[in-house]
Amino acid sequence: MKKILMALLIFAMCGNQAFGKKKELTRIIMSNSPGGEEINQFDCRDVVYIDFVFKAEKGESYLAEARWINNGEEDRRFQWKITGNHAYAHLILDKSFKGRLLSIGGFTDKWRVEVYIDGEFLAEKFFYVSC
Repeated sequence: MKKILMALLIFAMCGNQAFGKKKELTRIIMSNSPGGEEINQFDCRDVVYIDFVFKAEKGESYLAEARWINNGEEDRRFQWKITGNHAYAHLILDKSFKGRLLSIGGFTDKWRVEVYIDGEFLAEKFFYVSC
């Protein structure tokens, strides 16, 4: 019992530092151009950009990940190494996706992107693609 109480006391005093710091998102923007204004409605010919900033240790490198999810199913996943606290990813809709939407005669499709750093979920954004 004493060992359990001691462990809880150490955890309470050290918080997240004992087990690694939780990443904190400070900004996330979706646009159709790098550094563009935030939007959540895209044309099927657009490139979808996600730009995010999080609190990071200076000089540390991280594994960033973007999971692009279409109608509840993961469509694409990208991982890349970054140094610093700023990252962006983009989604280029392929010709088969555009063709599928155009053959229907116009359509709006709901998407979301999930952002992770070192496997830790930071945020998600919802957006729509229409033709």
